[in-house]
Amino acid sequence: SMPTLNETAYGGSWTPTTALPANRASFNMAAINGRLYVVGGHDGTSARAEVYYADLNPAGGISGSWNTTSASLPQALCRAALVPVGSRLYAVGGAATCSNSNDVGSTLDTVLYGAMNSNGAIASWTSVTPLPLGLVVHGAVYAKSNIYVVGGSQTVAGVGYPQSRTYYATVNSDGTLGAWKTSNSLPQPIVSAVVQV
Repeated sequence: SMPTLNETAYGGSWTPTTALPANRASFNMAAINGRLYVVGGHDGTSARAEVYYADLNPAGGISGSWNTTSASLPQALCRAALVPVGSRLYAVGGAATCSNSNDVGSTLDTVLYGAMNSNGAIASWTSVTPLPLGLVVHGAVYAKSNIYVVGGSQTVAGVGYPQSRTYYATVNSDGTLGAWKTSNSLPQPIVSAVVQV
């Protein structure tokens, strides 16, 4: 049987590390090439476009301080999914506003990628094939040359129109995406999905 999830069941207790340079909620993060990236989010007043990154140390904490990439997102973005692919980081869907659970802003079908420099900075963001519909609080993952997107919601608050559809698009060698295709639907709608390969 599986052990009870507690602070020692899977390797010890939580340890504080270097705090982000600013308060954030509704952001997403991804680890890639030994660095941790925090993209967009909400600061308590409005959605943000900044992208922070920091080196990870072997023990799992942050080495040194957080850096801000030279290129923020082209627009404020929160509740997007992040997908690391090689030396690129894809931001999939999300919303331009996400102030609270009553937010009535629009979800985005936007898909962007940022190519990382050798020092970890992202110098620019490139728009690629958009999703078939705007989504927030969805899961996304890279596997077998494709980005897969599962579940999510079509409303910014994440509680309306939950999705059971799954989509996938091929990642081309230049970073662009092929057309999004529909795959088998989930057995039931799901929001706030975390997917991993």
